[in-house]
Amino acid sequence: MKFFFILISFLFFVNTANAFDFFQLISPYLAPHKDQIYPIVEKYIGQSWAIKLFPSTADLGDVVMPPIPVVTMDATSTKSYEEKEVSKLSKENEEKYNYAFIVELYQVVRGNSPTQEELGGWMNALLQGGTREGVYRGLVLNANYAGLENFNQTPSENSIKFAQAFLKLFIGQTVSEKAIKGFNFYSLKRVCAEKALEILDEYGANKEHRSSWYAVLSSEMAEKYPNAFRSEIRKDKNANRHKHWAMNVPVQHVKSEVVIKIHTLFNYLK
Repeated sequence: MKFFFILISFLFFVNTANAFDFFQLISPYLAPHKDQIYPIVEKYIGQSWAIKLFPSTADLGDVVMPPIPVVTMDATSTKSYEEKEVSKLSKENEEKYNYAFIVELYQVVRGNSPTQEELGGWMNALLQGGTREGVYRGLVLNANYAGLENFNQTPSENSIKFAQAFLKLFIGQTVSEKAIKGFNFYSLKRVCAEKALEILDEYGANKEHRSSWYAVLSSEMAEKYPNAFRSEIRKDKNANRHKHWAMNVPVQHVKSEVVIKIHTLFNYLK
């Protein structure tokens, strides 16, 4: 770590031209330590230098970020619950994936595992036609989560930076650091997830735009925060593969993946 601070001190005092040449020389050696060095450079030198030192390697291919739609309804809208899609999965596989979804959702949202009673209740709700988004809302709009939001737990500096970048690029909203600092950690990740769901709803039947939005988000997350995820699929930087998946699954699966990724990343940055 001492070496990193010596490096930053050097970059701070050299002129721009020499610093850029130096970047080109040492970047390959620093790449394996990106997670440790990037936030330090960003904090003390600036984001522009951090990007120069660690240029994006996200593979967007021919996937283009679609226009961000104007949200015309709030997070309590029932529009998402009215969508009906026929699953292509067998009943056995559908139940297996729903089981894994519920368990992971509890872990990333509330930090615990569901009881057998809770698990059975949600499995039955999905079997009767409920949605994955409905399960998520049930977890974050109940008394348990409200209690977490009442804790005096402010977001970390890295969480704030991620929230600002996410809201600006993927939601189309510019929010000040001061405003975000006013949020409780659990409130912040819930609000970001809810805004993402609103955007997905606004794309409506435009599967092309919805899938592209998801693909760019997934690719950027994988590129900037690879250690946040355990799944190799979530670590994949290739936007085309993420888009292909989103184009071929029900919208509720896309929504559930977005929610889990957002909460997982906030937990990692906590």
